[in-house]
Amino acid sequence: MYFKLQKHQIDVLKGRLNLMVVIVVSLLLANILLASLIWHTIRHQKIEITPFMGGSSYQKSDTAVDSQYLRLMSENFLYTRVNVTPENVIANHKHLLTFVSSSTYKDFAEQLKNEASLIQKQHIASHINILAIEANPKTLTVEIKGILKRSVGLRELPDEAITYTLKFTYHLGHLAIKTFTHKSGVNNNA
Repeated sequence: MYFKLQKHQIDVLKGRLNLMVVIVVSLLLANILLASLIWHTIRHQKIEITPFMGGSSYQKSDTAVDSQYLRLMSENFLYTRVNVTPENVIANHKHLLTFVSSSTYKDFAEQLKNEASLIQKQHIASHINILAIEANPKTLTVEIKGILKRSVGLRELPDEAITYTLKFTYHLGHLAIKTFTHKSGVNNNA
C-alpha cells in the first residue's frame, strides 16, 4: 500500500514536472517570438512628421526616407550653403558640416573654408530662388534647380541659372551629405 502511494505521488510529480517543462519551453518560445517582433518593429517603424508651417508631412524610419524628407533636407542644406553674407558664412558652413559624411568631411571642410574666405574677402552676398527639386529616395540623390542671385558690396551681379546635385548616405536614422555638386562644372564634393 505504501509503495503504491509513493508510486502514485511520483507519477503525479512526474506529470507536474512534464507540465512545467512544457510551460517553460512555451514561455521561452513566446519570449523569442516577442523579441523578434519588437526588433522587426523597431527596424521598420516609420515616423510621420508634419512641419510647423503646415507643409506636407514626410516619413522616415531607421532604414529609409521618403522623397519629401529628402526634398526638405536638401532645400535646407542648399539654403545653408548658398544664402550667405560675409557676416554669416562661417556660422552657416559650420552648421552644414554637422551633416557631412565622415568619409568626405575633410575635403568638404576645406572647400567650405576656401569659399568662406573668398566671400569675406570680396564682400559677396548670395541667395537662391529654388525653381524645382527632384528627389530619389532609392538612390538618396536630389537635384535642385534654381536662380542664384549675388552681389559684391552694393553692386548686383547677373543672375545665374544653377543646378546642384546632392548625394546622401542614410544609416540608422541619420542623413549625411556624401556629395554636394554644382552641375555647371564646379565640383563641391562633400
